[in-house]
Amino acid sequence: MVEVWLPYGDSEVCVRIPTASLLDVIKPKDIDVPPDPQEEIRSALKNPVGGKSIGDIAKSKTKVSIVLDESFFQINRMIIHTLIDELRSAGIRDEDVTLIIAHDPFRLSSEHDLPSNAGLFERLKIIRHSPGNCENAYFESPSGIKFYLNGDFPEADVKILVGMVEPHPLIGYTGGWELIIPGIADTNSSNEIFKLGLDEITRRGRLKDNPVYEEISGAAEKVHVDLALHIVMNGEFKVVKAFAGEVDKSFLEAVKFADSIYRIPVEDRADIVFISPGGS
Repeated sequence: MVEVWLPYGDSEVCVRIPTASLLDVIKPKDIDVPPDPQEEIRSALKNPVGGKSIGDIAKSKTKVSIVLDESFFQINRMIIHTLIDELRSAGIRDEDVTLIIAHDPFRLSSEHDLPSNAGLFERLKIIRHSPGNCENAYFESPSGIKFYLNGDFPEADVKILVGMVEPHPLIGYTGGWELIIPGIADTNSSNEIFKLGLDEITRRGRLKDNPVYEEISGAAEKVHVDLALHIVMNGEFKVVKAFAGEVDKSFLEAVKFADSIYRIPVEDRADIVFISPGGS
């Protein structure tokens, strides 16, 4: 028998498998972690993939809105500190920055995911998006699904998206326009779009011909976004690479890099597969 320990919350669960029946144990590929993750993020902001740097975008502007993935609290703190440093250099005051915590319908929200109210975060306007309270910014998806957005985002002079890029069972990969829908959209439109996930073509890591991804990107791209920052992590949830710039270009570069970590070839199909999402 072979013992395989799967991460489960803060602990692990042991699965015992007959040696002859075990095809493989698949994990994300090991990849070097940058010595200074904050410098990796700062470098991405100064060297965008398409579009302008954050300094050029924010110059002569006043109001900034940042949509932030609500997971990975410690990484988010580091990202926001780095972003604010760059915005200050461009003349933006902390008091003129709104931080919108995106809604994730597949994850229970926790107050622990919100940045601390101490220091820097006391000076920012912080909003947790409520998908049941959207009355502004009406748009349509390619198939005609109507959706509404959190009004604080479209009204800003500078609009920024910040998210983690990792495999998602319906969208293909998180990040990109997913931070708009469902991130800051209303409940009804998000539900309608995710019904498309019943199509068997939707799966983790697939963007091409994925109806959920196509609907989300086709609708959300109608919202003008100035900059996106995408973070790729390894299997231990540590920052390994950052991509900033135009939404689609930076997202696809991040997906390409994430594929090199998470897309693992297998020799044969198994009859039984035990899966762990990686623990907490």
